[in-house]
Amino acid sequence: PPYMPAVRDALEIDCARILPNIAGFVGGDTVGCMTATRFDQKEELTLLIDIGTNGEMVLGDKHRRVACSTAAGPAFEGAKISCGMRGAPGAVDHVTVRDGKLAYTVIGGGEPKGLCGSGLLDLVAALLETGVIDESGRMEEDFTLCPNVKLTQKDVREVQLAKAAIRAGIELTCALLTDEHIAVRV
Repeated sequence: PPYMPAVRDALEIDCARILPNIAGFVGGDTVGCMTATRFDQKEELTLLIDIGTNGEMVLGDKHRRVACSTAAGPAFEGAKISCGMRGAPGAVDHVTVRDGKLAYTVIGGGEPKGLCGSGLLDLVAALLETGVIDESGRMEEDFTLCPNVKLTQKDVREVQLAKAAIRAGIELTCALLTDEHIAVRV
């Protein structure tokens, strides 16, 4: 919830055309990541996270894997963020603290138009480091990075919700993987 899959039954699809979903909202992009990283051959316990529209994750090794999907992507893709945008020309993609001041880079150079996911995370981290945001996520007032890019209290709360969703997913996969009574195999 709140999104229900259109198809709930297993489908057999020629993977030469499209990578299959694992289940629900754990999609073909995660299958591609698992294939590219040879996840089925991992000796050590490994966590793969794909933060996109959904925060998809897989935890496991060559013997056993569990997967889940969380509602983390909207904030990192710019949805519900006052100056949010996808990672495209004009997006602030990195923010750092240099000599106590913030510096940033923009995809494609030029004037910033908004914040993409990496820029959003960097900005929140930088403001936490400089004390503009306290450990609870509270800001005294909105923060302006440059004329077209600001961060609001609501934006910080959206990042906190996304982070909480990812953490909940990690904790769930850890619990499922270590619970001997649950036989979940991907």
